[in-house]
This record gives sequence, C-alpha cells and structure tokens, in this order.
Amino acid sequence: MCIFATAFASIAAGSAGFFGPNVKESQKAAKNVFDILEYPSKIDAVSMNDNANLKIADNTFEGRIEFRNVWFRYPYDPDNFILRGTSFKIDSMESVGIVGQFGSGKSAIVDLLMRFYDPDFGEIMLDGVSIQSYNLQSLRK
Repeated sequence: MCIFATAFASIAAGSAGFFGPNVKESQKAAKNVFDILEYPSKIDAVSMNDNANLKIADNTFEGRIEFRNVWFRYPYDPDNFILRGTSFKIDSMESVGIVGQFGSGKSAIVDLLMRFYDPDFGEIMLDGVSIQSYNLQSLRK
C-alpha cells in the first residue's frame, strides 16, 4: 500500500511541477474574464422594454439590414476598433455568410444587431429605421 501511495504522490508532484509555471498566467486570464463580465453595460434592457415610444419588431417586420459607416470597439478595449467604417446592405430573405480572420469583427456584427452594444459611430438600420428605435425585447426574439 505504501508503494502505491508513494507512486501516486510522485506522479501528482510531477504534474504540479509541470502545471505550476502556468498558474500566474491562469490567474491573469481569469482576472481579464471577470473584468469583462463585470463591465457595466450602457444598454439597460429592463428600462428600454418599459419605454412605450419604442417600435415593436413584429410580424410586419421585413428584415432589411443596413450598416452605415459603422465604427465599433468593445468597451473593455477602447484602443482597438474592431469595425472601421463598415457599410453593407442585406435584403429581406437574403442569405449572407460572414467570414474573416480572428478579430475581424464577425461576432461584433452580430453583437451590434442584437444590441448587446451600440456602435461608437455610424448607424445600423432595420427596415430603414434606426435599430435604437426598436423595443429591445422584440428585437431579440
């Protein structure tokens, strides 16, 4: 029994020595993740859904999407613009594929359409109306 305990303890000690140098990097990465999760959002979904002046994206919604000179950077990385002057149109019932390298803005486009963030500059239009004029809950359905 002692031999097995010694063998398993030495294996565990060897593994700890292997993973030990990465502990500091892991702590730094975890801090970055928690900083992002705790960053306050400028979009208050609760109060926006109570605003009766906002339009409802309902069954009459056609679904034309237009990005007009959109500039965007994530709030937790203010020095790095992800989208720079991005403009495009997507017609209703049109299928589109968004491709690009890591960090080119593919997820940012979807985040902006779902209004998890608002663009720094430019405008996003749905059916010719600014995306900020729509009720957030109906927009995300």
